[in-house]
Parts: sequence; C-alpha cells; structure tokens
Amino acid sequence: MNKIIKEPLLHFVILGLALFFIYAQMNSTQEVNASENIVVTQENIITIKNNWINKKGSPASDEELKKEIQRFVHEEA
Repeated sequence: MNKIIKEPLLHFVILGLALFFIYAQMNSTQEVNASENIVVTQENIITIKNNWINKKGSPASDEELKKEIQRFVHEEA
C-alpha cells in the first residue's frame, strides 16, 4: 500500500483529475450561455440574400439560401 501511495503516476492522475474538476467548475457558467437560442430574423435573411446577390450576381436558389442560413447560424454559434 505504501508503494502505491508513493507512485508518481498516482500523483499525476490525482492532480490531473483535480485540475479537470476545477476547470469544469469555473466554466460551468459558459455552458449556460451557450444554450441560448439563435434567432434568424427576416432582416438576417434579407441581408444573406443581398450578400449572395452581390457576390454571385444572381439570386440564390432555395437550397443555396438554406445553406447560407445554416452557415450564418454556425457562425453565430
């Protein structure tokens, strides 16, 4: 038993677990903020459509618009 207590690997594991626990406790408030909803407003959609037209020169198809909206949501997240 004494040999196990003096093992450096055990000290390393215990220290690692302690640091992980402290880190998790300190960052638990960020998880609450991360669960907020992302709302895509009509103004966001109009901006996305206008940006597409400026970039490509023609209106986006429904599929292209859907992908751009998903990209917007991903960037907001």
